[in-house]
Amino acid sequence: MKAKEYLQQAEKIDRIIKSKLAQIERLESLATSATQVIDPSGGHTTADPTKGSKLENMVVSIVDLKDQTQKQAAKLMEVRKEITATINKVGSLSIQYVLEERYLLFKSWDVIAEETGFSKNYLYHMHSTGLHLVESVINR
Repeated sequence: MKAKEYLQQAEKIDRIIKSKLAQIERLESLATSATQVIDPSGGHTTADPTKGSKLENMVVSIVDLKDQTQKQAAKLMEVRKEITATINKVGSLSIQYVLEERYLLFKSWDVIAEETGFSKNYLYHMHSTGLHLVESVINR
């Protein structure tokens, strides 16, 4: 695996988790609205076994999705810890900082340049050097 692909894993997993959380929020909203159905006469609807089954299925789906999201979050934390440990093996603190800002905090080059006061060209140079150093660490 190339260094850049290795470092980009954290962002990919982060996007998947955000997607799962959005799905959970949508399912919970649907489940909540399904329990608040009122009939036209103003009373609550009578118990319908098929509606109960649908609601139960929705609840089971929510629980399964939450479990899956928690597992993926744990994986993200492990990948982040591994990536952080790898970045920490790079000798230069400046390069470590640039790699962490880019690959763990997902900041743009413009933001990193503004925060550090370095030119984007210098950041690109440090990034390139950092990728070579990371690649040597992961290929050991």
